[in-house]
Amino acid sequence: MSGIGLSIPSAALLRVPRRRIPEEASALIRRMSVEPSPAQIGLIANLVRSLVTGGIWGQLDALHVLAAHDAQAARLNWVADEYNLTAVNSPDFTAFRGYAGNGSSACLMSTANPFTLHSSSAAKLKQNAAHMALWRLTSGFTATKGLMGCREAATRFFDMVQFGATSITARPNGGPAHGALTVPAAPGFLAMSREAANSAAYYWNGPPLATLAEASVLPPNAAIAVLAQNVTGEGPSAYANDQIAVVSFGGALTPSQAAAFYAAVRTYLLAVGAVT
Repeated sequence: MSGIGLSIPSAALLRVPRRRIPEEASALIRRMSVEPSPAQIGLIANLVRSLVTGGIWGQLDALHVLAAHDAQAARLNWVADEYNLTAVNSPDFTAFRGYAGNGSSACLMSTANPFTLHSSSAAKLKQNAAHMALWRLTSGFTATKGLMGCREAATRFFDMVQFGATSITARPNGGPAHGALTVPAAPGFLAMSREAANSAAYYWNGPPLATLAEASVLPPNAAIAVLAQNVTGEGPSAYANDQIAVVSFGGALTPSQAAAFYAAVRTYLLAVGAVT
């Protein structure tokens, strides 16, 4: 702050034409401890602009672009200064790629709780209108590893969990009875979206992958983990050793929004060298 109570923009922000930086991006950049380069600011601005234009930004409670220039910046929620991630037991950060777990104790924790979000008039995530998405950079699967999410007992789930060599179980406010998704073992973007009480849609690298008949349940009362599955009253478990570049959660996504989300994130990840 200046002596007259006005915020002074960073030098990097001043070097980038102001008309090119959405206010949502400027607010995010001001929260970064390590200033991004002008080129990185441009990429951040472009991604935010694409998400706003595609109608995705308004559906997000949180977006974490882990493939950032700095570890602190990677843990920030792009949407607002809340639900920022905390590193637990030193997950490995690689600039412009993301965070990786160790398969035994390391993960990232959010303070966001699906049950609390569902109960809040300000939040987007609801029992029958919710999404979760992530971009995984690791090839192959290992059994029973939590990529993201939480559960309450064995009855209420909001999670993505690896099962076996080719499948991921993804439950957006679902119960234990569900179908596992056969997902390519290659790196990519998986999004799940519940738009109704009796079904959920799944998207792989943009297009629809499957729609499953899954009755909704009340969201679990537990904080969301990344690189693990958090359990009410127990804490994180089923730690993953994957590397993840992007995660998000919030309200439901339409098929066109899921496709636009993938395209916008891929453009960013291509530019920083996380994908080819």
